[in-house]
Amino acid sequence: MRVELEDRAYWQEWMAMHTRRVVGAGAAAKATVWLNFMGFTTDEVEYVVDSTPTKVDKFIPGTDIPIFKVDMLYYRIPTAILVLAHNYCDEIVRWLQPCNCLDAPIYNVATRERVA
Repeated sequence: MRVELEDRAYWQEWMAMHTRRVVGAGAAAKATVWLNFMGFTTDEVEYVVDSTPTKVDKFIPGTDIPIFKVDMLYYRIPTAILVLAHNYCDEIVRWLQPCNCLDAPIYNVATRERVA
């Protein structure tokens, strides 16, 4: 995924419009790079969910964003979900669907498209 300054401006503006509970999905290395490049903290992305047990209960490096099990979506229901590991987008959307209680829109950060 190539991240450019126009992406940064787009997502910063997008975050300003979605000031409620935005969460990330997929705590891959590319998520770390993207979140740090964007300058996002828990003020913008409340938490990230991941299905990998070794990543859970840690933080995205360089940020204060915690990583939780996917079940957290039931307890702290998001208003929007950002797929941070774009190359696993289809798989992530599949494991998010049963948890997505309030039908929060799911977006792919690489394409800026709503994917569910």
